[in-house]
Amino acid sequence: MSESFITATAVSRSFGDRQILTSIDLIVHEGDRIALVGPNGSGKSTLLRLLAGAEDPTTGTVKRTPGVRIAYLPQVTGGGPGTVRDELSELIGVGPAARKMDRLTERLAQGELEVLEAQAAAVERWSALGGGDLEARLAPALESSGISSGWLDRPCRTLSGGQMARVRLAALELARLDLVLLDEPSNHLDADGLEMLGRRLDGAGHGFVFASHDRRLLDRFAEDVFELERGRGHRVRGGWQSYLDEREASRENEEAVYERAIAERRRLVTMERRIRRQAEVGERKAKRKTRAEEQDKFIRHMAVESAQKNTAASGIAKRIEQLDLPGKPWREDLSKLLLDRDQPVHAPAVVSMRSAVLARGSWRSVPLDLSIKPGERILLSGENGTGKSTLIEALAGRSEAVAGEIHRPGHVRSFQLGQHRGCFAGYPTLVTGFRAESGLDETASRSALAAMRLGPELAAARPETLSPGETTRAELALLAAVPAGLLLLDEPSNHLDIEALEALEDALGGWNGALVVASHDQAFREKIRFDRTLDLVRS
Repeated sequence: MSESFITATAVSRSFGDRQILTSIDLIVHEGDRIALVGPNGSGKSTLLRLLAGAEDPTTGTVKRTPGVRIAYLPQVTGGGPGTVRDELSELIGVGPAARKMDRLTERLAQGELEVLEAQAAAVERWSALGGGDLEARLAPALESSGISSGWLDRPCRTLSGGQMARVRLAALELARLDLVLLDEPSNHLDADGLEMLGRRLDGAGHGFVFASHDRRLLDRFAEDVFELERGRGHRVRGGWQSYLDEREASRENEEAVYERAIAERRRLVTMERRIRRQAEVGERKAKRKTRAEEQDKFIRHMAVESAQKNTAASGIAKRIEQLDLPGKPWREDLSKLLLDRDQPVHAPAVVSMRSAVLARGSWRSVPLDLSIKPGERILLSGENGTGKSTLIEALAGRSEAVAGEIHRPGHVRSFQLGQHRGCFAGYPTLVTGFRAESGLDETASRSALAAMRLGPELAAARPETLSPGETTRAELALLAAVPAGLLLLDEPSNHLDIEALEALEDALGGWNGALVVASHDQAFREKIRFDRTLDLVRS
C-alpha cells in the first residue's frame, strides 16, 4: 500500500446556516489520481481548500503527512494584485516557504538558537520545492506555456482569464511536488492549452486531485472518482467509465424503488376505497329489508360485516399514512424548458455586420462581415485572444463597433449566457432580479428558478453570493421564461456541472432559434450540430 498523503475524517463544513459538506471521509495516497465531481454548489472547491489547508473544517480533521509537498491551484477567477512572478511562486509553494525561512533565519540571526532545527527544516523545504533555482526556471516555463517571459513582472490583474489559465500551466511545469490539488484546470484554456494541460498531467511524476466538468479530462486522467451529492461523498474505483456505469445503475435502482413505492401506495389506496364502498353498499342493503325477523338477522350480520370492513379499511389507511415514500429521483430536464422557446423572426438576419471593427482595450479586430440567419447555428473557433468573447458581446448589443456597422433588428431579442456574470447584478435578491428581467410575478419566478434546482434559499440570496454554476442555472431559467431569437453561449461548460451540460446539449437539439457558441469543450462541440464554423485569427 502506498503512503497516505492526506487523510480527511468525518469532515463537515458550513457557512452560517448553510451546510456544504457533511461527514466526508477521504484518503489520498501517493500517486492517486482522483476526480471530484458533483452538481454546482456541492462543495468540490470547498473540499479542495480543506485538503490543501487553505481553510479549516467546521468539524472533523484533515491530516497531511509532514514533509509531503502539496500545492493547491485554485480556479481561475481573475488576477490578483501581485505580478506573474509572485503568482507562480505562491502557487508552487516557494513563496510561503521562503517567508517562513526568512522569519526563522532572522530570529536565528538575533540569537534565538532554539529555532536552529526549525530554520534548517525550513531551508530544506524551500530547496525541495525548487526555490534555489526558481528564478532561472521561470522564463522557460512561461515560454513553454505560451506566455512571453517579459510578462514576469506584469500585474496579474491585467491578464485575461485565458492568460491566467496559462500561468497555471506554467506553475505545473515549475512545480516540484508530491501532490497537486487542481480546481477546474481546463477552464479558460483554448484547444492548444488543453493539449498542453494533458501533456503535463500525463508526464506528472506526482498524484493529483482535480475538480472538473471536462468529460474528456475526466475520462483521460481519473483513476478514481469522488462524487459529492447533497454534501456527502462517495468514492468509485476504476475511473470515469466505472463511475458513469455505477451512476446509471444507481439512477435506475432509485427510479425502480420509487416506482414500486408509488405502485404500492396506489394499490393500497384502491383497496381501501373498494372496502369502504363494499361496507357502504352493505349498510344500504340492510336498511332496505322490510320483514322484521329477516331484517334483524340481516342487520346483525351486516353490522358485523360492515364493522369488519371499516376496521380493515382504517388499517389500510394507516398503512398508507406510514408508507415510506422516497423522493422522486432528480433528472435534469432542460429540454422541456428550452423547447419551442425561440422567438419567431421575420427578417433575413437576426444580426449582421458590415466591415465592423471590434475593440477591447488596445486590441482591435480585423474588419468583420457577418450575417446570421434565423435558426442558423455557428461555432466560433480560434485561440484565446482572437476576440470570440468580444464578438459575442457585440452580437448581444453589449458593445458597439469602433468602425463599420452592426445591424440588429429591433424586434429580435438576443440572450447571452456568458462568462461575465452581470445579468442579475445590483438586485437585492436573485428572485427580485429574475422578476425584473423576466416580467414574471413572484410565484412564477420562484417556480422557474426551482425548475433549475434553485430553491427558496438560493432565490432569496444576493446574486453576488451565488457560485458561477448557480448563476448560470438562473440564466438558463430566464432563457426558458423569455423567448429569444438569438442564443449566445460563451464557454458554457466553464461553469455548468456535468448533468446540466448533458441536459443543455439535449435541449439545444430542440432549440429552433439562431445559435452562436464559443467553446473549447470538445465533448460539447461534438454533441451540437453546427451549420458552419467561423474561425477567428489574431489581428
